[in-house]
Amino acid sequence: MSTNSFDKFRQLIGGGRKEPSKSNLYTVDMALPFVLRKKVDTIRTDYREAVESLSYLADQVVVPGKAIMTGTQRDVGVARNFAYSVNQYGPLSIDFLVTKDQIHNTIFQNWMSYTAHDGENRATFYDEYVTSINILKWETGSNVVYEGLTKEGKVARSRLNRVSAVWQFYGAFPKDISGMTWNNEQTQLQKLTVQFAYERFRFDTVDDGKWGGNTDSYINEFTDLGSALSTDTSQKQVAKVGY
Repeated sequence: MSTNSFDKFRQLIGGGRKEPSKSNLYTVDMALPFVLRKKVDTIRTDYREAVESLSYLADQVVVPGKAIMTGTQRDVGVARNFAYSVNQYGPLSIDFLVTKDQIHNTIFQNWMSYTAHDGENRATFYDEYVTSINILKWETGSNVVYEGLTKEGKVARSRLNRVSAVWQFYGAFPKDISGMTWNNEQTQLQKLTVQFAYERFRFDTVDDGKWGGNTDSYINEFTDLGSALSTDTSQKQVAKVGY
């Protein structure tokens, strides 16, 4: 079977499922830990605003890699490698666009202070400062179409984006936040880089057959929108220990 046919290549990437992924469609879903919800007034009074600021203003996300740790065994002849452990290397790193109200500094400075205060030789209870973080990857061109009525009573349709994959981090907390720099040079957007430690992370794809073929799924305001767009972040496959 030939693998250098341009027509086959065009058919492959034109069907939806094999279309190249785009780097600028993602969502950061981060629930704030107990210490912030309890002790920081600005977060306790407007929790939604704080969570939305983390999601909408996440300018760049770098998820860590994973490697198999190997050893060497030689009985007779050429030595062979064998696997003995998994190494999830590197922190989860997120760059946030800093806003005038400094909400991101408020969140992460307080989060780190309540985790391990610099005025005391002790740390907070582990379960009170860790959280779960979900990185959702979105793609365009799904088979999910929103169908509704305009003000004039005409039928309007719009093809929606859908989640294709999710990275789920367990036991996460900020371990490093970048400093801030100001100068009198050309004006630039201020960013805050936060690196998160975590227990482990899991990856899972979201594919129910709606990325290819000629059949569209139509939804309206009465349809379960979250299910149709695969935005259920519980991800049972991802949550399995030992995945």
